[in-house]
Amino acid sequence: MIAFNINKQKVNCPITWEEVTVAQYLKLKKAANLSDIFKALTRFDLDISEEQLEVNIFPFLTFISDPPDFDNLPVPELIVTIGKPPMNLGHESFGKKIAAQKIISKAFKGKDKIDVTYFMIELLQVYLPKDTIVYLPNDATEYNIEYNIEQLPFIQAYPLFNHYCKEILRLVKRDKQYLEQKPDYELTLAGIEKLSKFGEMRIIDQLAGGDLLKYEKILELEYDVIFKKLWYLAELNNFRERLEKARQRKIKQAV
Repeated sequence: MIAFNINKQKVNCPITWEEVTVAQYLKLKKAANLSDIFKALTRFDLDISEEQLEVNIFPFLTFISDPPDFDNLPVPELIVTIGKPPMNLGHESFGKKIAAQKIISKAFKGKDKIDVTYFMIELLQVYLPKDTIVYLPNDATEYNIEYNIEQLPFIQAYPLFNHYCKEILRLVKRDKQYLEQKPDYELTLAGIEKLSKFGEMRIIDQLAGGDLLKYEKILELEYDVIFKKLWYLAELNNFRERLEKARQRKIKQAV
């Protein structure tokens, strides 16, 4: 971190990627010139020319031109809670999985591709516990900061966010592989597709046995537990269908 004295005002500015926060990085991505870069890093609007910025300020900000490969950074040990951030999201609640999927679905709605950092803060807010402790760069002291994702060092927060995106994708793929069932002709004819608008509510209601008062308890359950129950029900349903078909064949053969 470097301090500039500008108009008798001390302005602190990062000089390494380790010092750039999530909020600063997201603003950097929208920067179109050196003035924008400086403002993104300091929140200070410099009233000088781009030429002056390039000569007097930018030599301290050359790190901007050499970003690390964020997608291949290891998930850091420096962002911790009482234990560590959750890694296997299957062990987190069903409610959190639903919230995360809605965030991602909303971000991509009507778009083929987007900048995933668009929903970075929202997704981390779902999974990072409220008692997050941050170890600031080059400092051995722990800082129990106010729960504010924007103030986390980006170089630490992004790998965790990237991991969570992959985890959600893993869970969704697993759901599709083991839980997705194509409706038969009779169900399609009866209009079962009209129930799709209720989304996860159908699953919650099924597991709650139709008892509205049990919805909240279902949402608090670990998702891997929910998945195993749904997988069992899917297999049971398939078994019953196969058994019924076998019985029908026997009846036809007997006739």
